Amino acid sequence: ANTDSLILGPDTYINFTNSARTLRILNNYSTGYVYSEARIEVFDQMNTAIQNDGKMILAASSHIKTVALGAPITNGGELLNQGTILLDKAMTGFSNTGTFTNEGHINVNRFGSYSLNNTGTFTNKGHFETGNSTKGIFNDGGIIENQNVMEIDSVFENAISQQGANSTFTNTTTGKIYIDFVFQNGIKNDAGSFVNNGEIYVAQSDTVALAGVE
Repeated sequence: ANTDSLILGPDTYINFTNSARTLRILNNYSTGYVYSEARIEVFDQMNTAIQNDGKMILAASSHIKTVALGAPITNGGELLNQGTILLDKAMTGFSNTGTFTNEGHINVNRFGSYSLNNTGTFTNKGHFETGNSTKGIFNDGGIIENQNVMEIDSVFENAISQQGANSTFTNTTTGKIYIDFVFQNGIKNDAGSFVNNGEIYVAQSDTVALAGVE
């Protein structure tokens, strides 16, 4: 657990495998600051790899890979990703109730629930891709802004779901969203504001079973 300042340099390598008794690999409390250039790999653990309630910066050289976890990354503070995050085969993906900015590369694959469950503020300035999952991106009363590329492929339910009267989803003039092979709707907006000023491509290379936009 970190309550002060923690700096992980580029030579840092952290690996956990089958560590069932470990609740969290890195728990950053509200008073904590983390700057990481480290390589972190976590396999076969039914808990959380990273819980951030303070301020965390994952630098361009940072690399996080998780396989078969419960909830790999949970953010309730301020999280900036400039590196690479690969989340594979877990119960759920990102849970964000704070401020989360992606300037790097995120791949969320083979999840039983949402790849991103957002009630806070999520801004994508990098590359966010998800697929082979039960659900896609869920915005419930939060703010999502896409300024670069989002790819959502092979989702059993809706690719993007939004509810909550105060929800906003904005695809800016530089934003591109690609949605393919979805068993329900491409975009399902039940409440809130969904604004597209950029480009959205639905079913360009495969099918969407119900509506492109509902």
